Amino acid sequence: NTGNVTITGGYLEVQNDNVHIQDAITHSNDGDTKMRFLGNDQISLETGGSSALYINSLQQVALGTTSPAAGYNFEISSGGAPALIINDTDSSDTFLSAAHNGGSSYFVSRTGSSKGTYEFYQGTDTITPALYIDSSSRTMLGTTTPGSAGADELTIQAPSGSSGGMTIRSDADQGSYIYFADG
Repeated sequence: NTGNVTITGGYLEVQNDNVHIQDAITHSNDGDTKMRFLGNDQISLETGGSSALYINSLQQVALGTTSPAAGYNFEISSGGAPALIINDTDSSDTFLSAAHNGGSSYFVSRTGSSKGTYEFYQGTDTITPALYIDSSSRTMLGTTTPGSAGADELTIQAPSGSSGGMTIRSDADQGSYIYFADG
């Protein structure tokens, strides 16, 4: 069958391979769960009467809001503590979580029941991370190898073939200090 079907008292049009509606596709017997078309080039998936997922004409994606912040392509908003959690799918309880609550931001990396590691790469170098924090909270710059035992909480490795060092900088009228303290 070909042709158009129009239903009055609402709007539904079937035209060739396309279905046209004006506002929403609503789940039967659950009026606050729907897929809505809020305007041109806007899609909202709603649960409980509120937008759960929203995509606008700039391809900005938002969870929990229909007003993503300008300049952001992904935003999470919630009434409680918003969080982005990336789970491994092999059931090993491996995940990365970025959350914010009460003025504090949290980044959690976990492998099973243990702390995970953080690796931050710069540019196209995917061999050695620019910043590496291991599961013992040791911080390494330019390496993944901790320093000498007993003094390995911060390790700095110069690039291959280069001298290395550390600079502590302050304003011209201020001092720069390193303090060593026990207990």
